[in-house]
Amino acid sequence: MKEVKKTRNTPSREAARAANGVRHRKRRKRSYTLYYLLLLFFVLISGITLSLTVFFNIETIKVNGSSLNSAEQIINQSGIKKGNNLFRINPEKAAKLLKDNMQNIDSVRIERKFPSSLIINVTDAVPTYYVSDGNSYTVISEGNRILDTGIAKEQVTAPIRLEGLEVSKFQKGDFIDGKANAKLELLQKIKQAAAKNELTNITAINLISDVDLSVEIEGRITVRLGNSTELSYKINFAQNIIDTKLDKDEVGVIDASKAGKIYFSPGSVASSAASMITSSGQATSNVQSGSSAGKNSSGVNTSSKLTASVGTGSE
Repeated sequence: MKEVKKTRNTPSREAARAANGVRHRKRRKRSYTLYYLLLLFFVLISGITLSLTVFFNIETIKVNGSSLNSAEQIINQSGIKKGNNLFRINPEKAAKLLKDNMQNIDSVRIERKFPSSLIINVTDAVPTYYVSDGNSYTVISEGNRILDTGIAKEQVTAPIRLEGLEVSKFQKGDFIDGKANAKLELLQKIKQAAAKNELTNITAINLISDVDLSVEIEGRITVRLGNSTELSYKINFAQNIIDTKLDKDEVGVIDASKAGKIYFSPGSVASSAASMITSSGQATSNVQSGSSAGKNSSGVNTSSKLTASVGTGSE
């Protein structure tokens, strides 16, 4: 009988088979990865396409905040229509279009509400300030938009007189550029300080001098504020004096230009305009002498009343 020799796999052959198996597994893994990437890409493209065509189309448009224009007018002027896609509209462009087309609008903010709604928030341009141009007047909104030019005094409906703001180069419908007009920054600071102290009965604001600002309250009390530092503090003191120390019909000037010190000078508001353009030292002297000489209708020395109030406010 012949001997049959048994052959055995050598270690090198087994290693080759193992390596070959690893290569096959890696190849299959790469194939699966490519497959899933292609599938993900297809899903994303399909989702984007559907979102821009089938889904998220506008079904309802709501308008908030306007009492001067109807919702239909605002929607028509915005250029946005029902059926437009929420992703494809341009809110900034629509807001600009509204302000350009409708001169009685101060600001517009457009919100997308998924899946199918749009909200247009409008702030009306309401007459707030008026400026004298000599024999005529210019009316300005809260948002610094020119609403009327060259009108007579009896046509003015704005409640607050502005002094020191140059408006002659602007036309009806223009917005006064805050960057080009430093007086607007002062106006904004006074507005913020007044709002913080809930001072709502201002009838005039004087911006002629950056270091001698003033406001007029109820057409009877002029409050001298000096420069724009610590405006809230100064207005708070003045408001406290008006509310607690002066009679309801008292007329005169409150000098709050120096924080921590405050004086009241009885007299007409018209005469107070002269004191607003004097130097700080002259004004203080005039006010102190006026206060020491005069008493209010209750018979109490006005200067002593204010001194006590300032002491209380400083504690």
